[in-house]
Amino acid sequence: MKCLFWLACCALVGCGPALTVRHDDFTSRLARLQLDGGKVRELAYGDNLTLRVDPGVHELQVTDPNGNSRWLGPTKIWQFFVDGDVAMTLEPPESAMPLPASPVKPLTPEQGK
Repeated sequence: MKCLFWLACCALVGCGPALTVRHDDFTSRLARLQLDGGKVRELAYGDNLTLRVDPGVHELQVTDPNGNSRWLGPTKIWQFFVDGDVAMTLEPPESAMPLPASPVKPLTPEQGK
């Protein structure tokens, strides 16, 4: 009976490792993801997607359909090994990040005159 309950839970929730991708690259509003040559999924900026994967080697292809992402270029491909849950974040390139504000020094009494 416990085994049947466990199998039912696995069917509803899913078993095995998961790949979670979060899209935080503000230079690209949309990313197209394709895992191991399978179904193409679209991921909007600020969203995340979780896919169940089998343990082993996988290939994730990420494409910016508008060609706007400076770090992706037209397509970026990652190969990775999964033996547990994996999370990755699509981030903007450092060149697109705003520069930190320079510290402001208070005026001395002589400069304030």
